Amino acid sequence: MTIEASAAKTFTGRDDMLDHMRAVRKRLGMLAPQPSVYVRPLALPAPPPKSVLPPPMPDPLLPPVLASVLTLKNSSRFEIETSQPSNVKITVAVIIETVAKAALLPVSAMTGHRRAKELVAARFVAYALCTTHTHLTAANIGRHFGDRDHSTILHGLDCVAAKPRRYAALLAKAEAILKQRGASHG
Repeated sequence: MTIEASAAKTFTGRDDMLDHMRAVRKRLGMLAPQPSVYVRPLALPAPPPKSVLPPPMPDPLLPPVLASVLTLKNSSRFEIETSQPSNVKITVAVIIETVAKAALLPVSAMTGHRRAKELVAARFVAYALCTTHTHLTAANIGRHFGDRDHSTILHGLDCVAAKPRRYAALLAKAEAILKQRGASHG
């Protein structure tokens, strides 16, 4: 096979250059012939069915709020029964103050950007309390915590549900303070 050298070619654009390269490759036998028939891609297998497991039973030693968070994360129910009197209005601001007091942190730290371990744990507990005591969405709760994304709130709830014993003491302490406030404001 002989290859003839050609003079330098000027291209008018990218497509012209690509056409020329294809033609050269075809002449040299480097380009596989394109099929003239449409080849349908292989169908992907169907995903395996999700196993339906019953929700895990909450630990009887956990505070009732944490048990309701676990129930919320493992079911499709949106209504949560709380032990708070119905005439007491608990807001996100009240919960933030309560958890900050229970964790011995300033209120500004709850909405700040620092990620120290004790701050993150306090925020996660506050997310859980906001979920159980208010009817706000994760996006609305996130706005109260320094304009955090809803996925941050959901991650916090997942962490509390995954490792309940880690957050149980702070959650119980905050819940006790909330009950005291409810009794004094009632």
